[in-house]
Amino acid sequence: MTRPVIGIAASVDFMAPARSGGGILPSGPGAGGHGPCGTGDQPPRLVAVLPMTYVEAVAAAGGLPVILPVARPGEAVDPWLEHIDALVVPGNYPYLPAGLRALPGLREQAPYRYDSDVVWLRGALGRGMPVLAICRGMQTLNELLGGTLTRRVHPPGSHLQVEPGAGRGHGLWVEPGSRLAACLGGRTRVHVNSFHVAAVRQPGRGLRVSGRAQDGVVEAVEGEGEAFILGVQFHPELLWRDEPALAGIFTGLVEAAWVYRQGRAGRTVTPAAVTAAAAGEGAGAGADAGAGGSAPPRAAPAGAAVKVEPGPAAVHCCDPLML
Repeated sequence: MTRPVIGIAASVDFMAPARSGGGILPSGPGAGGHGPCGTGDQPPRLVAVLPMTYVEAVAAAGGLPVILPVARPGEAVDPWLEHIDALVVPGNYPYLPAGLRALPGLREQAPYRYDSDVVWLRGALGRGMPVLAICRGMQTLNELLGGTLTRRVHPPGSHLQVEPGAGRGHGLWVEPGSRLAACLGGRTRVHVNSFHVAAVRQPGRGLRVSGRAQDGVVEAVEGEGEAFILGVQFHPELLWRDEPALAGIFTGLVEAAWVYRQGRAGRTVTPAAVTAAAAGEGAGAGADAGAGGSAPPRAAPAGAAVKVEPGPAAVHCCDPLML
């Protein structure tokens, strides 16, 4: 198997009892563990779900996508982590009833999803595994590393994209020389989508801001070290077909995953080998045990673990459109 295996954490929803139609109910207050959402005495069933857009984006970048199950707090996920080379933590579509005076926090709005994401993130970060966290995933990553979130109320003229879909609603300004800029082929401005009303206030330990919207809202964070850790508030899985630069986010992840795999196998990796592997030129393309050189900037050495410690209480927010 030559393609890096990219684990994508499943989202969580609830399936209504058969007599109510058997449909999927959105996870959130009243559905995601905050009240009855079944019919009569029949509780809803927990189901793992994942939009195919994530799978397609990873596969198009050269990775082998594998959907990871919903993990419980304290669950041993090492058997899974032993067989994947990178982790993607996706966004979500929570349901929030109208008229809420206080928006629930990340865990309160979807406890099963939050707990599962934390389990996978802890395991991946502890191994130095490449991580891509998207929208809600970025918020969870930031909170896990001790960062804070803020409720973002978009005034007229701000970058909130009202209409759902894959359109690009606002500009993204990227820090030159950042990992994100490298993934985008050196570009420091692209157009992305926006469906969120939550934002990173304070980056977590070991994270730095690498992208903002025109109104200053944090749109991307990344690890300060060598490990590939990237969080984006927008949804590149909806945009990569029309914007090749954004496809580079997934290509960068797959390249880092390939380097991580070679490092676990004790092989030396050269830049040429990474390029060849990304182009799909065979299993031995990067197993250059006798070659010198170092990996390109996006490549993360295996074992560059990130220490995860309990952080201070975060200022939570949730997103009534997309997280």
